[in-house]
Amino acid sequence: MAAVNNTPTSIAGLFKVVYADIKDVLPEGYAFQEHAEFEQGEKVGANIAYSIELSHENGLTLAGSSGDAVTFNDAQAGVNKQATLTPCEHFLTTGITTAALSRSNGDKAAFKKASQSRVKKNLKSHQRFIEQFCLYGQDSSGLGRVGYFTSTWQGVSFTNGAATLNGIVFATGGVNTSSKHILLNPADIASGVWLGSEGMEVRERIVGAGVANSAAATGKVVSYNAKFGIVEVDFTPEAATGASSHCLELLNQNGASGNDFLGAKGILSKAGTLFGISNSVYGIWKGTTVALGDVKLSFARIVDAVIDACNSGLDEDVLVLTSYESWADLMTEQAALRKYDSKYEVNEAVNGMEGIKFHSVNGEICIKPSRFVRRGDTFILAESDWKRIGSTDITMKIPGLDDGQLLQAPVTQNIFNFRSYSDMALICLAPARSVYISGIDPSSST
Repeated sequence: MAAVNNTPTSIAGLFKVVYADIKDVLPEGYAFQEHAEFEQGEKVGANIAYSIELSHENGLTLAGSSGDAVTFNDAQAGVNKQATLTPCEHFLTTGITTAALSRSNGDKAAFKKASQSRVKKNLKSHQRFIEQFCLYGQDSSGLGRVGYFTSTWQGVSFTNGAATLNGIVFATGGVNTSSKHILLNPADIASGVWLGSEGMEVRERIVGAGVANSAAATGKVVSYNAKFGIVEVDFTPEAATGASSHCLELLNQNGASGNDFLGAKGILSKAGTLFGISNSVYGIWKGTTVALGDVKLSFARIVDAVIDACNSGLDEDVLVLTSYESWADLMTEQAALRKYDSKYEVNEAVNGMEGIKFHSVNGEICIKPSRFVRRGDTFILAESDWKRIGSTDITMKIPGLDDGQLLQAPVTQNIFNFRSYSDMALICLAPARSVYISGIDPSSST
């Protein structure tokens, strides 16, 4: 008897039945996305308008205690303005061979078993990119700067990016043009960006050339060394000429930079107009930034940064996302403490993979490690201020396609294609209440 599930139409239909709702398939472990819940917003053209409260009611009349007649001060209504967001679309395509799917004979359980690993890999990869954009979307440093630095890295002394590391000779500007290796600036290393990146299309960009800029070189990632921050590519890299002259970035199909949405670093660092509202006029709309002087992250430095945010209106729990290296430093510090300084007001300290929690003037501070946070950075995020807004979180339902077309039948190869899709932007309702910390160096002795 012929198999009941051996035609493109029946296979596509079964795919729809099994994966129309992917919530139970979405992997966990992406801290920023779990913190910044998705909220559907209604588009006006290509944009989404979001109401932001920028100031309090300030029309108070002081009448004293005499009981005399008074003239009321005019109403000074709190200022609300519309922030304008432009969500960005993301498509991720995955292929599954016809043989892997057609042999399930119409059985949902067998079909799910045959396809689930590919679906999960697609969704996990999609989430990986979104997590990266949530932190560093539209960052001028792309995925990381090409290493032009003078300091000691992994026990080796570098001068303007020149030294021999792990057997690879890097010339001035942090590249080896013969072996096609690029050394990343140590402050920009975030392993989550590069792990599993083999085959990812990237380009080396000249940072000062603008948004629609010329690229130094374009190609694919061949390998990545997580310990040393070395990226091997299949094109000839160009040497950096300064600390921020060149960077690696994702290759967009239209060749331009900035097709991802603005991330937390950009939101908190922005001076001037942010989402159509001036933060030079409204203090709550300008992020709190702390630049350390190439020192380790410590509990005291986190508390000091939280206090800065409290002076700008923070009055709730925060999530602190830091690099694995800084997380290790904090764990070591906590283990060494015999008695916590009264500055911390510690009621609880829990170490382990879930996080370190303690209490300060704002409420609870929960610190978690993230492989997507760069080695030189840390983010302090007010609990209720961050949202991902757009037409849809990660889904398999592509706009413009019929619901039954989640899986596209083979055309030129014996492969079914499916795509995950998302359309979103990131917003912070009160940037002053969150903090971007830079200038961290886990290698420092202080």
